[in-house]
Amino acid sequence: MPNSREPRTSAARALILALVGTPLVAASESAAVNYVPNPGFESCGVIPTSWSEVASEDLACETSMPGAASLSLSNDGSAMLVRAQSDCVVVPGGTLIQAFGLSYRTASPAVIQVTLTANAYTGTDCTGGNGLVSAGAGASFLTPIATDGTWHTIPTVTAPVDGATNSIRFFATFQLSSATLATVFFDDLKFSSAASTTTPTSTSTSTSTPGATVTSTTGAATTSTTTATATSTTNAPPTTLPVSFSGTGPATSDCYVTFQGFTADTRGLADCTDGAACDADGAANGRCTFLVRVCVAQPLAGCTAGTVTALKATPASAAIPLPSVPAVAPACGATTQIMVPLKRNGRRPGLKRLAFTAKSDGKPKRERDVIKLRCLPPA
Repeated sequence: MPNSREPRTSAARALILALVGTPLVAASESAAVNYVPNPGFESCGVIPTSWSEVASEDLACETSMPGAASLSLSNDGSAMLVRAQSDCVVVPGGTLIQAFGLSYRTASPAVIQVTLTANAYTGTDCTGGNGLVSAGAGASFLTPIATDGTWHTIPTVTAPVDGATNSIRFFATFQLSSATLATVFFDDLKFSSAASTTTPTSTSTSTSTPGATVTSTTGAATTSTTTATATSTTNAPPTTLPVSFSGTGPATSDCYVTFQGFTADTRGLADCTDGAACDADGAANGRCTFLVRVCVAQPLAGCTAGTVTALKATPASAAIPLPSVPAVAPACGATTQIMVPLKRNGRRPGLKRLAFTAKSDGKPKRERDVIKLRCLPPA
């Protein structure tokens, strides 16, 4: 991941194909659309066009560097969850595969997470909740947060959008470890389809570095398309990773299946408060989003995995991505988001129970772990 301003590739098609692996739509790839309003903040007055504060935040257009522009988001010194929201964006119906990411910079050491979240809705006016996807760095993500005051581009992820989605609202957020003044700058927000069923009346394409604005515009309206540096985007983190939770089984078989993205007690109970740093959607919205990654054959003291011959997750409806087995070396599945809604209109905790069974040709032959993801209402 670069930590300085570097040239960005102008080939959105090449970047998205590299992320997804195969062409998504052969005939109309040139019609790629970034659905984030004003993603490179090409249109900036005192406050960036199409963006507004959610609560007591201070939102501004940062232009202190010559030719540069980005979204400046600050808190009031007391709020520990800081958010800016975009206008509601109407999207075409049907399932779209999106490339999702952002660039950020901050010199505030209390910042523990930055996030770009896309809230999906069934209505065309951002009503009728239909889930969300998030990308970011810090506490709830495998990508660590950087607070060195230089630009960082997070690894781009892909996210399928449900066919029932007709509108999206975006949230740029950051979270703090303590109540203190802090500022984070956002740029190059991206939620791009490889192709679109609609044709923009005009385009504005930024091909500069994070924070810089270089645009060319034709027509009455402007749709912005930005791409991040190709070398900073990857979907293949290393397979040997720090284990955040080893499981609920005996120590001699704990290495058969382990977990990333959350911490839990010895009973497998992982608590998260809606809107806290552990909540990957970055918002107090009636549900907690847990990041979960399942790994096998990770090195742990006192445990020899041998060959992990089988792995099963239940309930199957959770659709947890699992690493391929048999496995004789460390391997991980993709990180997934597990949403746990609060109960009784947000007044009572919600709970989701997941069970994992791994088999090995070593001794013991079997490891079974139970994880209970519990969402707690805000105080």
